[in-house]
Amino acid sequence: MARGRMYGWPLTVLKNGLHAWQADRAPLLAAAIAYYAVFALGPLLLISIAMASIFFSAHAAQQAILDRVQLLVGRDATTFLQRALDAPNISFSFTLSTVLGVLLLLMAATGLMNAVRHALNVVWSIEPKPNLGILFLFRSRSASLLLIAVIGLL
Repeated sequence: MARGRMYGWPLTVLKNGLHAWQADRAPLLAAAIAYYAVFALGPLLLISIAMASIFFSAHAAQQAILDRVQLLVGRDATTFLQRALDAPNISFSFTLSTVLGVLLLLMAATGLMNAVRHALNVVWSIEPKPNLGILFLFRSRSASLLLIAVIGLL
């Protein structure tokens, strides 16, 4: 009898894992992260290149990052990203549209980190702190932006 239980533990682990997977609604969380990742890819690349440009030339930083991206997504997608990064003629005049554009870029980039944080809170059964207003939102987004900057430097 004990021998039967000894061989049945992998099935028990699999059953418990699948139950937790369904209870946490993991596919929904994965879809949310993928959604934010699609919209945050461009801003994350721009932020990563800007952070790397502190230590290297902008062209060298862009090429190094695109080389790493090519390992993950292939040559065609990397060529598309390179054209997208080269296309805009970025001017740094401080107009209302520039300020709004930068704010939207930062919101998209930090939205991905917030989606990951929410998914981890659900999976690990952590109750998030109640929303404490605009200061809480600013602090949360700032922490996400700092995390993005650190990851970009790595």
